[in-house]
Amino acid sequence: MKEDLNLCMVAFLFDSGKIESSFYGEVIFEHLIKGNELSNNMSKVVVSEGDVFHREAYDDITPYTIKNELCTIKKVDDKCRDYIFAVLIEDISVNNAIKLDKRIKEECIAYLGMTSIDIDSTDVRKQFWKMLRRDYSIEGETLTCFGNEEAGFAYSKKAKEYGFRVNYDGFPDEQECDNQIRLFSTRQSSFITKVEQL
Repeated sequence: MKEDLNLCMVAFLFDSGKIESSFYGEVIFEHLIKGNELSNNMSKVVVSEGDVFHREAYDDITPYTIKNELCTIKKVDDKCRDYIFAVLIEDISVNNAIKLDKRIKEECIAYLGMTSIDIDSTDVRKQFWKMLRRDYSIEGETLTCFGNEEAGFAYSKKAKEYGFRVNYDGFPDEQECDNQIRLFSTRQSSFITKVEQL
């Protein structure tokens, strides 16, 4: 069966307070890679991650979401226990996004759900993804970290446990490069190609 080539840009949101480990980023990383949704994606996926620091999002996450057929985040009565941790994935197929969402929902009590991202939205709350750290890409069994090997990659050991080859693109942060217009090619997706978009 041919994979759905309809690519999307989605964020997976977690209540970090429901994860017992203080290294909740690594726990979430493992949930993302332990299935084959990302490594089997027909195109390279670019991943950004980080805490959402908007306090009002912890009381009600729904204004930060895009209500469409991909959104699986429901309004909940309980406030989040701690920071909302977001993982943005660009160029994942719609089919793989749905499979990943379903699997994580079954495995992880901290998972809040998935929302689409509209890069053209003028609502500041829906632009939370711009505050996330553009961190790595996955193409097949190769995980490419953005930056130099000397800086390291926090999840390198975990990635290797799951059979990934870990490489580094060796480029500096685009924000530190004067007159940098386009993102380095390793960090581009079909949605985001220019520094100004971030």
